[in-house]
Amino acid sequence: FEGLVEELGSPLDADIGKANYGGFGGYEEHGVRARADEASARLWKQAGWRLLEEHKERPLDYLAVAGHGEAVEDISRSLHPYLAKLPRAVFVASPQQVTIPALRSDVVRQDKLVRQQRQESIAGRVCDTAWSGGNAVLGLAATIEATNAQAIDTLVVAGPFVRSGTICSDCGQLARDRSECSVCGALTFAVDDIVAGVMDATVAAGGKVHQIRVASALDVEGIGA
Repeated sequence: FEGLVEELGSPLDADIGKANYGGFGGYEEHGVRARADEASARLWKQAGWRLLEEHKERPLDYLAVAGHGEAVEDISRSLHPYLAKLPRAVFVASPQQVTIPALRSDVVRQDKLVRQQRQESIAGRVCDTAWSGGNAVLGLAATIEATNAQAIDTLVVAGPFVRSGTICSDCGQLARDRSECSVCGALTFAVDDIVAGVMDATVAAGGKVHQIRVASALDVEGIGA
């Protein structure tokens, strides 16, 4: 959460049996492998239930699953359907070598990568939609118009994009620069950051706001929705 890594209980462990099968007959080796698989499946299930309980209390944004090929697949198959529906990121980690501090660092690094990719994706999506004539707008003037119409589902702002503007003292109508409100005729007052007003109005109307902190296609326009 917000770059913090929280452990949900003490680390889980399982006795997967003998790792060296030298001297075992085929049947015995098969039995050892089967018991190891069962122990691993129980381990993944226990971990999955911990995550599920956390998800009920504080809905998870996505899952990051670390391990090697088969183990990652086994873990993924054991997830409760609620968790299986979540977006998932996968990275490599060796249980035999990783330490808790190293795992924390890996998780934080993975989280930064996921969020960077998301920001690039949503900025690209609003630009592509607008450029193709879809249901999107770019630029401050068009975005303010959509804000006043309470028509914004998703607002995207490029970094510290700030512009001055005016707000109606009576009905709250936003504008780039007007002395009187175009809707009710009341006087307006000047603000140094009308973008903040757009963000607040979007949230108040039930929309979502994303502030992009990576270079993207939206940098030229500064804002879109």
